[in-house]
Amino acid sequence: MAKNKTVLVTGASGFVGGALARHLAGQGMTVRALVRDRAKAAYIDGVPGVELVDGDLGHELSLRKAVQGCAQVYHVAAALGGSPDHQTQVNVEGTRLLAAAAAQAGVQRFVHVSSIAIYGFGRSLPDVITEDTPPAPSNYAYTITKRAAEGVLRLIAAQTGMAYSIIRPGMIYGPRSNPWTVQMSALATRFPVIPFIGDGRGHIAAVHIDDVVSMCALAGEHPSAAGQAFNCAADPGVTWRDFLTAYAKHSGRSGRWLGIPTGLVRLFMPLVKLTAPAGSIVKDMPAVLDHHLRPVVYSNEKARRVLGWQPHWPIEDGLTDAAAWLASR
Repeated sequence: MAKNKTVLVTGASGFVGGALARHLAGQGMTVRALVRDRAKAAYIDGVPGVELVDGDLGHELSLRKAVQGCAQVYHVAAALGGSPDHQTQVNVEGTRLLAAAAAQAGVQRFVHVSSIAIYGFGRSLPDVITEDTPPAPSNYAYTITKRAAEGVLRLIAAQTGMAYSIIRPGMIYGPRSNPWTVQMSALATRFPVIPFIGDGRGHIAAVHIDDVVSMCALAGEHPSAAGQAFNCAADPGVTWRDFLTAYAKHSGRSGRWLGIPTGLVRLFMPLVKLTAPAGSIVKDMPAVLDHHLRPVVYSNEKARRVLGWQPHWPIEDGLTDAAAWLASR
């Protein structure tokens, strides 16, 4: 990895952006960490090689200033929830403004952190999903806007010649992960048994934060990554039962399973869908349920073959690392 260059990381006060900023600074790069609220950036504030810069994906001038002199842009910031309009403004229009500013500034590579959510959910998807798998229809605003963000980036790249790469992570766990470490551990340890829909033999597309960061860093430098998208998730897959049971056992629990009958859940779905807000993942819940009951794998073969990327954390070791962090808190 080339050193002594300046790069921009958006979403740097968040979980993934913060980890990526620290990693790139540790590799000898000067990292401009774009933040909206410095109070939330304690994890990276004061780290050697990291400079906090104020900016917002909705403020074009702040983005133009932030990208000046940067060799690479790592676009991590995103709206994970909120109204469809809000997610469109952040995920689509924010990406448009940032990519246009980067291209105008002569940025050499734009690495966009997308999501496996772009594929959607449901029975129309195969058991093995590659980067070429056609996405399923969706009502979920995050899915829709992250797909659109990829399209916006490709369009600007085609118009300007800017090189780009797209990373599609799965459920990112590990130290500092709230949904997939803190909350999943709480679910696994709050009760004498683990309550979950079905027998837990469907797959979770888990990936350790360090492996996401290493793929992003590779995508920013590797010549063959230009113009390519890469899945970043466990392959082979890991079952929900194994994932949650590991958290339970690391906390000294038995990890016994309480399978909630899927038929009972399906019975209430029409009412739940009806009352869910527009753009909510609940609007896709029948398809989401079908998806997570299946042994679906998001293949990372392309990243291994094209980038020479290898995940550092096998799932068992990664969960041990996550559990150790939880214990240290």
